[in-house]
Amino acid sequence: MTAVPTNATFEAVQAIQRAPSVGKIKEVLRRVANHRGYEFFHCSAPPPVGADLTARNILFEEWPAEWKHRYTDERLYMIDPVVVKLQCSSDPFLWSSVRTSRTKRAEIRVMDDAASYGLREGLIVPIFGIGGSIYGAAFAGFKPRCDSIARAELHLVSMY
Repeated sequence: MTAVPTNATFEAVQAIQRAPSVGKIKEVLRRVANHRGYEFFHCSAPPPVGADLTARNILFEEWPAEWKHRYTDERLYMIDPVVVKLQCSSDPFLWSSVRTSRTKRAEIRVMDDAASYGLREGLIVPIFGIGGSIYGAAFAGFKPRCDSIARAELHLVSMY
């Protein structure tokens, strides 16, 4: 069975297209994400290998403040397996799909630490820009919907 987004999803896409500001886009994303059990969202470009994550990499975010500071201060993005997969995937993926028998102990620690801040499961939507730039729209929560319809809806909304 093919996942078909709901009318509410198409209305959200229209609202994003009409949004006069990034703030209004965040409002729409918050509503769409929350409706599917994702309490947090974030959109950024991963830094080049070895470089620091800076504010200019981040388009917008609603991440727990303590986690954001820890993640950047301790440079956890350098060993985050989700960031690694983002850089080599064109398809949306769940965080849980990254955790395999080959996941390193330090990478598992990053994922476990994120879970302790309410970021237990997430969905990443790779977004490719001009000149090969890559961004990731991330949605996360403690127990979000991960069914094919929720994933398709967040994928569609992220593309706008």
